[in-house]
Amino acid sequence: MPHSTKLPHGKVSRAGMVLTEALVAIATLAMGVMALGTITQNSIATTILAKDYLVARGLAKEGEEIVKNIRLTNRMQKPSDSTCWLRPDVASPCSSKMTANNYFIASLNASSIWVLTDKGSTLPNPDTPGISSTGIFRLYSDANGYYPTAKAGTTASKFYRSIKPTVVTDDTATFEIKVQWKDGAKTREINRFITMYNYL
Repeated sequence: MPHSTKLPHGKVSRAGMVLTEALVAIATLAMGVMALGTITQNSIATTILAKDYLVARGLAKEGEEIVKNIRLTNRMQKPSDSTCWLRPDVASPCSSKMTANNYFIASLNASSIWVLTDKGSTLPNPDTPGISSTGIFRLYSDANGYYPTAKAGTTASKFYRSIKPTVVTDDTATFEIKVQWKDGAKTREINRFITMYNYL
């Protein structure tokens, strides 16, 4: 009759303990690696989002400077005509004034002077299907920066910018500069407001 070895009551085989300890160690290591991977992924996503916000703030600030530039150019070209200060285009007659609640895009004319082009009272939302192909407010980028229109060497960026006069009187104008971009399924945006006055 074969001989069998019995362990004393309450004792566990050492070989079984080593195997259990190894499995626990592997499971703990796997959970640690997964946690580290999640932390790294979240850190990368946060860094990208922070960069996007930084770029968007710069583009919104540039929008403010564009509006100021247009106002000053109008006043310098027509210092004696106080009705010209809100021309969206320096080549336009003084009667062609920006109107409240219309959306404009900024671009550089042939003389490298900033002008605004009226795009109506409806702002395309980046969530709207097809905006990637019809996004009139889209900005284009290359290694040197962002541009309001496509040119050689640029590619369509994720950013859209609109300039909207919210209040326009003979002496005061308030503008909302909005920069939007897609972040996964979300639409992010930066808004800036600037009020200007009609004076030399």
